Amino acid sequence: MKAWAPVLFAFFLSFFPLAANADDSEAYNKLLTAADQVYEAAANQQFETAGNDLKRFSDLWDAEGDALAGTVTDRAIAAAEEKLRKALASGDEAACLKAAESFRLAVDAALHRNQPIWLGMKAHVLAAFHKVKNDVVKEDDRALQRDLNEFMDVYDRIYPSLVIAMPSARLKAVDLEIDRLDDERMTIVQDQDRQKQAARLDKIERDLRALFQDKSVEPVIGAPWNPAERFTAFVIGGCIGATLLYVSWRKYRGERAKNRHISFTK
Repeated sequence: MKAWAPVLFAFFLSFFPLAANADDSEAYNKLLTAADQVYEAAANQQFETAGNDLKRFSDLWDAEGDALAGTVTDRAIAAAEEKLRKALASGDEAACLKAAESFRLAVDAALHRNQPIWLGMKAHVLAAFHKVKNDVVKEDDRALQRDLNEFMDVYDRIYPSLVIAMPSARLKAVDLEIDRLDDERMTIVQDQDRQKQAARLDKIERDLRALFQDKSVEPVIGAPWNPAERFTAFVIGGCIGATLLYVSWRKYRGERAKNRHISFTK
């Protein structure tokens, strides 16, 4: 998948490589710059370069981030690194882009005090879940499987950021409901208790909205935003959103082509 969104991000990133000013801490500058380099290489499908940059980021985090981060944040960053490392080793283009986005969002969640980039994913998360709700109401099992996959994909991208930013008890409660929904995906449409299903889906939606409104989000370093960072964050968030739209459009085109082929063969 050669989506134009990652290329656009890399273009803008070349003009704002540091995304921080001289007033920020040296550790903050180094960590965010290293994370930007990893994302840029992965977005440009330079997987070997991305792997090398990721190794440098990992070494830098061990040297600088450990002293700044709590245990939960450190584990979340390590998990995001490992997922990206495996994706890069596999050479799967889509998996690399997804893991790189998730990694970059997680690093940003650890470093920023106000409006971390993952908060900008609210519309995408809720829109994806709204499709799932509509599919259940319409009893469209085929669309449900596709749209639930899309929702889980978006949720997985921001999950490391949620681990960093959210109180564990709150996040665990949401996770249990989402995991249950995913586990029961093959039987949801067949369940005739519509009132129960509607109440359950409404609760998940409320919980998702609450995640984006939680006031307890705390940074690791707490560096303030500056204009260059705001622009870079806008580009990253926009590119991630554009990538998701591109993937959805490709899925739609594929479904249409498949349906036309089936109709023709009949």
